[in-house]
Amino acid sequence: MVLSEQDRSDLGFNTTTTSRIRFSSDSSPDSRGTFREYEWTDYCPEVFRKLQEFEKINAGDYLQSVHGRETIKLLFLQKKNSSRLFSSYDDKFIFKTLSKPEMKVILEMLPNYYQHVQKYRNTLLTKFCGLHVVKPSNGQKVRFIVMENILQSDVSIHKTFSLRGSSQNRISKTGAEEDIHFAFHLHTPTRNQILAQIKHDCDFLEDEGIMDYTLLLGMHVCPAPFDSVIKDRNPSAHVAGPYQIPWCPFGWIGA
Repeated sequence: MVLSEQDRSDLGFNTTTTSRIRFSSDSSPDSRGTFREYEWTDYCPEVFRKLQEFEKINAGDYLQSVHGRETIKLLFLQKKNSSRLFSSYDDKFIFKTLSKPEMKVILEMLPNYYQHVQKYRNTLLTKFCGLHVVKPSNGQKVRFIVMENILQSDVSIHKTFSLRGSSQNRISKTGAEEDIHFAFHLHTPTRNQILAQIKHDCDFLEDEGIMDYTLLLGMHVCPAPFDSVIKDRNPSAHVAGPYQIPWCPFGWIGA
């Protein structure tokens, strides 16, 4: 279902909020030295607040992790280093800087993305949490999107895998192992649930014209057999699928 212009307006897809913030240019929090002013713009704030609620992200925690001096320092430091992807200071979120055309694409697909996430709460798509622009006084804008760090967990992630549908023109990246060397054995209900969700997510990506994506898998290696760990954590629990098990697997589809 395609949202009408009126629906987009009612849901807040056409809104922005802008504020001005000031930080000391000195590294000391008690500095009485010079200050620099920044213009901070939030795009579709109500829409992203809803998306945060879907993921049970507390608004105060998000503000603390994202809206602040540490984020601005990271943004402009990474810009100098030509790095486009980095984590928040507390590792709860991933930031990706965007070009103006990339930001336009995200804003255009946001209504359909919102509907997809609302319909499929178990989606493995990248979890978008916010879209912002920061502009220092007499400086250039930095556009960036905030995504949930799905590998941030209460248990250790021992291995990560980058799973792709094709081995053509692949470039290995440090930190993620090649999926062609491993096979993953899952309980049948879990396997069926994962495959069904991947199908829904890939249909969405195809409809949006996004053809280059990967599935990031994080693995926690259990010291005991699968069923016994579940029983120890929650004696009344039963194995119902990957989304009710907070320690394995973690999936994330993204470009």
